[in-house]
Amino acid sequence: GAILPSLVLGNAITWHGAISFSRLAVKDIFNENSIGLNLALGPIAGIAAGVSLNLQTLDPTGFQEQDDDPLIRARSGISFDIGIRFSPPVKKLHGATFAFSLFNLSSLGASVAPIRWRFGAAYRFDTAGVIVASDLTIIPRKAGTRGGSLVETHFGVEKTFGGVFAVRLGVDDLRFAVGMGFFVKKVSVDYAYLNLLGNSHRISMGFK
Repeated sequence: GAILPSLVLGNAITWHGAISFSRLAVKDIFNENSIGLNLALGPIAGIAAGVSLNLQTLDPTGFQEQDDDPLIRARSGISFDIGIRFSPPVKKLHGATFAFSLFNLSSLGASVAPIRWRFGAAYRFDTAGVIVASDLTIIPRKAGTRGGSLVETHFGVEKTFGGVFAVRLGVDDLRFAVGMGFFVKKVSVDYAYLNLLGNSHRISMGFK
């Protein structure tokens, strides 16, 4: 989801595949849409790896694009993401997960977003149905622009009820966020509200 770091909360199962749809809307500023094809392998000895192929489109209505803006470079593109996740096979660390990923690693045509490096960790309290997660995201500045890399921090808590409904609270780079998710067999629907350039709403759907 948009609140809890998705990298450390993904469901990586041996040869697990999924199709995802996501829409982020900021009124009078921009609409971002993404379709992803995802494939994951693992866990094997506590290690899981995954790759995603994403088609992204952006309608920057009301947004004045600038050449040195690291967040928006074009209005459409195809990008690749890769990630690796490690859950220590040690009893004392049961429930802990550590992860690393690269987003928008490569693109065909023009990429909507720049490369993002993400380092994350999470802990799952099974008996309480609670997950606590945090990550650090680094967004390198593209060559020829002023300033250094951007660094974002994210923190979130998720509470699951009956394995079919989840409530989430989080802080997205010092901005409050709240959301919920529904899970029915192999279909998941997630909603998140973020204070990103004003009131922002993200809706995503996944098929496994």
